[in-house]
Amino acid sequence: MIDSAGKPVVLNSVNLGDWLLWEGWRMGCGFKSESDVKKNLLALVGKKTYDKFLKTYYATYVTEKDIALIATSGYNSTRVPFNHWLFTQNNLDYMNGYNIVDSLVKRCRKNKIYMVLDLHTAPGGQTPYFIADPSKTGFYESAENRQATIDLWKAIAARYQAEKIIAGYDILNEPDTKTADLISFYKKLIDGI
Repeated sequence: MIDSAGKPVVLNSVNLGDWLLWEGWRMGCGFKSESDVKKNLLALVGKKTYDKFLKTYYATYVTEKDIALIATSGYNSTRVPFNHWLFTQNNLDYMNGYNIVDSLVKRCRKNKIYMVLDLHTAPGGQTPYFIADPSKTGFYESAENRQATIDLWKAIAARYQAEKIIAGYDILNEPDTKTADLISFYKKLIDGI
């Protein structure tokens, strides 16, 4: 990669997994999607405790100290996996993807840590496996889900286009490659961005 001054940059990265996308296998829940984990948590603790937990979780899972530790440990970047619904289906400040990423951008900029934004779960799920939090209306089966993914990336790209600390985008994490539609979708998505 080349930075804005034309100098080569090699990214040495840490993944911020399980913060903006929950993977049940890493949270001690087996191979469960984020939706399943959250549904079970809600049933277990009730709405009031669930909401309080989520607010605390999103605010404190990755702190200023964590980003500083990444920097002092010799890393210069972080990958930020996220679930689309933080940006597309949520109006609560503490669970709004833009608010969360805006805050992370400030911390990363302060510590000179590049960011790679990773759409780990596209609308509908780009693979049938738990890592993509798939829904009954899948990604490939729904033109609406594919368009929602393009619209999401267009909005993210527009918001952060001048932000030099964002090194790039992982536009679709581990997609199901058994479909011929993937290449044409990528072309539309990249054109949108």
